[in-house]
Amino acid sequence: MKKIFVRRDELAAELVEKIISAEEEDVILVVPNSSGIGKSVSNFDLIKRESEAAGKRIFIESVDEKILALAKSLRIDALHPLFEGSRKSVLSDIVQIKTESRGVSRGKRASKKTSKQKDEKVPADVEPKEEKSVPSLRVQKDEIRFVESVEETDDVRNARGTIKRKFIFICVIFGFIFLVGGGVWILNRFFGTANMVIHFKKVPWAYEHSFLVDNSVKTASLANHILPGQLFSEEQNIVNTALASGLKKISERASGIITIYNAYSSAPQQLVASTRFETPDGKIFRLSQSAFVPGAKVQDGKIIPSSVDAVIVADAPGSAYNLGPIPRLTIPGFKGSSKYNGFYGEITKPTKGGFVGQKAVPTTADIQTAKDKTEDILKTSLDFKLTSDIPSDFKQFDSAREFKITKLSVNESTDEKGNFSVLGEAKISTVGFREADMREFLKSIAVAGDTTLTLENLSIEYRAIKANISGGKLSFSVAASGTVTTDFSPDDFRAKLAGRTIEEARFAVSKLPGLSDAKISVWPMWLRHVPSDAKRIKVSLD
Repeated sequence: MKKIFVRRDELAAELVEKIISAEEEDVILVVPNSSGIGKSVSNFDLIKRESEAAGKRIFIESVDEKILALAKSLRIDALHPLFEGSRKSVLSDIVQIKTESRGVSRGKRASKKTSKQKDEKVPADVEPKEEKSVPSLRVQKDEIRFVESVEETDDVRNARGTIKRKFIFICVIFGFIFLVGGGVWILNRFFGTANMVIHFKKVPWAYEHSFLVDNSVKTASLANHILPGQLFSEEQNIVNTALASGLKKISERASGIITIYNAYSSAPQQLVASTRFETPDGKIFRLSQSAFVPGAKVQDGKIIPSSVDAVIVADAPGSAYNLGPIPRLTIPGFKGSSKYNGFYGEITKPTKGGFVGQKAVPTTADIQTAKDKTEDILKTSLDFKLTSDIPSDFKQFDSAREFKITKLSVNESTDEKGNFSVLGEAKISTVGFREADMREFLKSIAVAGDTTLTLENLSIEYRAIKANISGGKLSFSVAASGTVTTDFSPDDFRAKLAGRTIEEARFAVSKLPGLSDAKISVWPMWLRHVPSDAKRIKVSLD
């Protein structure tokens, strides 16, 4: 069996010459992928026709499915070396050949043999060897020829093994490239980081000037150095008790509250000051001021009493008048008239203060000490309240607060424990301003209209503070210092660089105004793009 390896550019006529000149009757054509003879079915028709005329049996071996299909369409035995390699009987078929064609073919073969015998000068007494004939079966007009099975040769097996090894090697290479590439992509996509250290030029800046805060203005005036202010104030009153240290013989009358009822008629009744009210045991209390008792209500023929409260004082000093409650006190002035039973009084809470003898009384020193303490309590309390109520973004000065006592009265009467009381009222006020206004004011002076600059590390010292609380004004001088540098937002810059190439990031950094120097580093080191996730981009300033 002859195996002919076909070149891709080899013509069908050249193959026919090789097939005819081959000594073997069985010829395998190993056709490569995309061979030129596979472009037309006429090439295979020519090869088959001439091969049969020369008495040759041809077989096609190829990995090109198109070539295999063309060969099989002309009933030429064809196989794929990879997918049919496990079959031992690789070439077998039944081919129908017309008798006429068979006669011509055998005639040509006989002619060729006769010519060969003449050339070799075979002796007459030596019979020529019989050629191996292919078993055949005649069926009337057509003949069916059985093609003898052909065993795989070493060359076929070696070629098939080489192709398999190459295929496996290519798969391994592509798999390795896929795994490595996928790993690199995952590393870059989810774990890659970029670190940028940027240094901007810094220029020291200092400034001093006087300012005025005015409660009556609404906006700042750069030209006049005036800032809008706000007036803050708090008021409070307290009753402070203190222990009296003096003693004095005194005679005091008890006092209390009486409820006066009108169960007489719907007409009101005026009672003059010092009107007497008598208890069941004969003790007398008098009205300290006149009282107007409203008329009673008459409903369904019944009188519903009206009432009014009034202050009463005991008719005589002493603790004997510390009484109550007393459900009914009569008015001696109405005795003998119909009003006597219609007007009456009631003490619901005991009267008190009646006393005769030695009693604690506040001295002058006691009174002054109590006043001073009351004032201190008011100031401490109002300072705390004012500080708590001023918004945190407002600047105010403790030295500019105005504290005033609006009322301070002493009740020298002492209770049973010897304490007297001081009533105090006070007010505290101050003028404040938003310190953000001052900072913006100073920043505008420092950058002088350049929007690419900002003022950092601003320090402000306030001096010569004076307040005019009644006018709502505050004056002071300012000594400020800081650093003028580039106005830069790391968050905005990270968002701008996310997903850019390293070269684009370097270019963007180089274009930052006021740049002194910068450094960009990435991990892993082969990273060619800044991470698309801004959170994995670190921008630090020095």
